[in-house]
Amino acid sequence: MRISSVTLIRALVCVCLFAGVPAHAADPLVGATLLTAKRLVNAVMQRNPGVPALRAAAAAAASRVEPAGALDDPMLSYTLAPQTIGSGERLNQGFDLSQEIPWAGTLALRAAAARSEAEAAGLALTDLRLAIATAATAGFAEWYYVHRAVATNAASRDLLIELRNVTETKSGEVHGHV
Repeated sequence: MRISSVTLIRALVCVCLFAGVPAHAADPLVGATLLTAKRLVNAVMQRNPGVPALRAAAAAAASRVEPAGALDDPMLSYTLAPQTIGSGERLNQGFDLSQEIPWAGTLALRAAAARSEAEAAGLALTDLRLAIATAATAGFAEWYYVHRAVATNAASRDLLIELRNVTETKSGEVHGHV
């Protein structure tokens, strides 16, 4: 059995809506008398755990841009020749300060790469939101279609029953069975 990606996304939307993910205080479905596509999309967005996860990943990627373009921390070291302590000679010790200097353009390239990663993380969040909105809207459209079809069938059935009753009455009048 092959499952289409649309079916899979719709199933994921349903799982996110009804699978024990707690509703938020500002849940758009609470107290709503009429379900609309917009309300459904908002509810799915609020309940989908992928949205805050990707939002956090995008924020983390954005926070890595500035450090990527900065120099590494300088190194300070202290050395001591222990045998010169108390030997009557001058204490042999030293301080070293060093700084790694990358090749020209390396820091700018690191910063550009980090900016690109942050942009990609933001686009992944946008992509997820669009996929969720598309799946929720398609699910709402199917739900709406089915409910309208059921209502139309019920109305057609009522009209057919009324037509049958009128036909039986008219048929009885024509044959004199009134």
